[in-house]
Amino acid sequence: MRAEAGSADVAAVGARAAGPLAVKSWSFGIKRACFPRLVELFSRLALHKMAPTNVSHQFSSGAGCRCPLESELRAVLQQRILVLDGGMGTMIQQEKLEEEDFRGKEFKEHPLSLKGNNDLLSITQPDVIYRIHKEYLLAGADIIETNTFSSTSTAQADYGLEHMAYRLNRASAELARKAADDVTKQTGCKRYVAGAVGPTNKTLSVSPSVERPDFRNITFDALVEAYSEQVRGLLDGGADILLVETIFDTANAKAALYAIDLLFDKSYQRKPIFISGTIVDRSGRTLSGQTGEAFVVSVSHAKPLCIGLNCALGATEMRPFIEAIGKCTTAFVICYP
Repeated sequence: MRAEAGSADVAAVGARAAGPLAVKSWSFGIKRACFPRLVELFSRLALHKMAPTNVSHQFSSGAGCRCPLESELRAVLQQRILVLDGGMGTMIQQEKLEEEDFRGKEFKEHPLSLKGNNDLLSITQPDVIYRIHKEYLLAGADIIETNTFSSTSTAQADYGLEHMAYRLNRASAELARKAADDVTKQTGCKRYVAGAVGPTNKTLSVSPSVERPDFRNITFDALVEAYSEQVRGLLDGGADILLVETIFDTANAKAALYAIDLLFDKSYQRKPIFISGTIVDRSGRTLSGQTGEAFVVSVSHAKPLCIGLNCALGATEMRPFIEAIGKCTTAFVICYP
């Protein structure tokens, strides 16, 4: 999660318009009523207190880019910091929803408990999710994430809802799209939707069994299939960006990126890709053992527009690892503690 219950956090994506890559972000524990003013303050601080990192080569102008939206975002990022929304789960917790709220009418007779399946609320309580999206947008977020962190068939199998994966992603993307378009129309400032692609509850690199270190509970091909279904739903629902996030196992991320690339090659217009890993402790490594620099090298073939870190560590502890990533990539940097 990116914020404590009862608070919200802010995140940043950006770089200087004419100079080396640079980004800085802060995390605030704040009440909703204070959020708009602090987001404005954050944006000003981020623009005026950045320290450049030692990247020796610059971004291209985007000429010849196969993705018009990426060129558009690149132009904006070269001018200012973009603000990402805060945690969805903590905002949902404030709603104090019960089992019957998660079930709605459609899943009233479902045999398994559904409380805690936040992604399902995009279908059973769409007004709640729409309102959360809109609050973040009106508070100043440029980009909102879809409510799809666990919307793969792999993750939804825990609730017996693996057959709902495509629908969950499409419904969630459509909700976020509507909120972004409504606030764009209301304010005159364009907002974007990032399709959230979570890590799933399986790992390709680590055995779940201490007695059998060679054992894996999922295959690369199975993950590719699950991610393909998720991404199709996100794209069909209107996502502008694909955000592969909270990566604790780079092999899982490679499955997601491979699935995305296949879809772009076969049937979908290319969209910008954001990639965000997770450093699990102050050693500076992911759960599967990579340093931040190794992580960047491992996923750079996907040519992400933005790459960085989220979750796990707070803003202070995360800063040196973000700086290290900034020194070894030509992508923009994303950071959301």
